[in-house]
Amino acid sequence: MRKKSSIGNSMNYIFFLLRNEDLNFLSQISGTKNYNYPIIRGIIVFFGGFIKSLKDMRLKINHPNKYTIFLYWNSINNKSVIDPISNIIDNSGTISFKNKADIKLFGFGAYFISLLYFPIVLYQYFNEKNSGLRNVYKYRFAYVWRSFGLYIYLRSFFSSCKNKVLVIPNDHEFKARIIRLAAFEKKVPTVYIQHASISPYFPPLDFEYAFLDGEDALEKYSKIGNSDTIVFLTGNAKYDDWFSVINRSTIITNLGICPGIIDGVAEVQTLIIFIKSKFPNIKLFLRPHPSDKRIEIWKTITGDLNVEMNDSVHCSSFDFLKSTDAIIACESNIHLEAAILNVIPIYYNFQETVIYNDVYGFLKKRLVYDCQKSFELINILLDEILNSKPDVSHKIKPYIDTASTKYQGCSASLMAKLVVEIQNKKIDFSIWEKCREYHNIRAYKLRIEV
Repeated sequence: MRKKSSIGNSMNYIFFLLRNEDLNFLSQISGTKNYNYPIIRGIIVFFGGFIKSLKDMRLKINHPNKYTIFLYWNSINNKSVIDPISNIIDNSGTISFKNKADIKLFGFGAYFISLLYFPIVLYQYFNEKNSGLRNVYKYRFAYVWRSFGLYIYLRSFFSSCKNKVLVIPNDHEFKARIIRLAAFEKKVPTVYIQHASISPYFPPLDFEYAFLDGEDALEKYSKIGNSDTIVFLTGNAKYDDWFSVINRSTIITNLGICPGIIDGVAEVQTLIIFIKSKFPNIKLFLRPHPSDKRIEIWKTITGDLNVEMNDSVHCSSFDFLKSTDAIIACESNIHLEAAILNVIPIYYNFQETVIYNDVYGFLKKRLVYDCQKSFELINILLDEILNSKPDVSHKIKPYIDTASTKYQGCSASLMAKLVVEIQNKKIDFSIWEKCREYHNIRAYKLRIEV
């Protein structure tokens, strides 16, 4: 955890985050390092956002003193984690730059203040020696530029927030990290809540407290780096309702195919044709990634091959998985979500020329059935489990620590209790015991009898 410092030092720290964490993270996993956009594009994007933010001037902003606990979100995935907690805690309110939050953050203020920092951002770009990071600067120029006004604005916002707690369901998205920094500077305790599986590219934990799903996440953060953050293994609130609808079928009748945004259409089509020829009685579903822009292409393929298309934008993964007995996907958190519902997760690499590094560790820990690039392995596996579907729900304990305890399906209540205790500066450790396997992070898990 950083020591309290001046605004000037914090500005330097923002550049440290930009260069060593956010930009490096983006350049490794988002593919942006290959984008060589001109700076003028970023300037146009910035002023486009500036103009759109003018509508904030008409909004009636709730006063932050109305709430004692803030829960920040910036995406639907973030919101799915904090909503169950917000619904339990009295005097809690969501904050976001989105309109549906209880407190709408003032985007115009961040843009307006950022105008002063244009020369600084431009200077940093031209002095960046790493060509890959320079490309990311160009691709994200408007985003980087706005960060400085965002920081100043948020310092002002949190300056009136005494005896509050801030909950953040993201530790690597740069806007969330700026919010954490501003809150820390104003002595507002921050609680990080894990919202998805952890990868080695994530930055070290840098919050007062963190609620992680299970020991798998803790182990990964321990390898990423030392931290002063106090960790509790709480499970994940968005999965609470899932435990009541676990798949108890002993046969495979419905199979979901879940390609990623870079998986080839032809490879997916070939796999569908193969499975239909070998297992004509299995009903197939295709669920593209919610960010996939090839929807019309997928609709054409599913129509031609008589496969049911799942609308991943409007249908949650939970509702989709309830209708399947097994799924096929590559690098995706949907494998874990499938296992929670006792749906067979099958790992398959749709790309012939791309080698994945098992980013989430699902192959290493055998959460998934490994079929890699082989149709024949899929054929053997499905033939073996078609009429004797195994139970895979027992594999989720490393990922969901509340599994097989009295708090299974009650993570939201457990988290809400902890957040209120943190706000009251008095945590009840009677149900917790220390995780002694990890020496560089202070972490707690539920006691065995719990």
